[in-house]
Amino acid sequence: MGAVTAFDPVAEHARTRVALEAAIGRLVETVGAVGDLDAPSGVPVWSVGDVGAHLAAVYLAFGAAVPGGGVAAGDEPVDWDAVLDGREAAFGERIAAVNALSVGLVAGAERARLGTVPAERGAAFLRGSAGPAPATPVPAPWYGPGRTVPLAAATGLMLGETLVHGLDIARGAPVRPR
Repeated sequence: MGAVTAFDPVAEHARTRVALEAAIGRLVETVGAVGDLDAPSGVPVWSVGDVGAHLAAVYLAFGAAVPGGGVAAGDEPVDWDAVLDGREAAFGERIAAVNALSVGLVAGAERARLGTVPAERGAAFLRGSAGPAPATPVPAPWYGPGRTVPLAAATGLMLGETLVHGLDIARGAPVRPR
């Protein structure tokens, strides 16, 4: 067994960013192969398109929050307090409300582009988060008023959302033959 190495937050954040970029690529391929965005997903109450819309909203939220300005062209940051109508709720209730609202944030023509929206927003997040230190506070108002998470945690949360919901899309989607 080898020796345990010291934790290097900069190196770990760099690894997480590489993993996120790769996961976004796989997600885009998976969504692009879906034949029907209305098909059931691995999330019982959401269609494949709903899961994709949720991810697009997650990418928008974290992208808009990074200090380097990780918003894709044409995107407007979301005022989460306005979206939540000023509701003060317990953490679980707030997250459930944000998740329910996130699906509706991506609609119409944008929803029809779910194969490219996550790629654009993911790339914007990665560009905007390239310079700041991993410990840089990132606003996370969907967790509660005034809440922040370190940039490294935001990157890890995006990676986790991408992996979990990419699997939800893959499980539920009838995939077109190649």
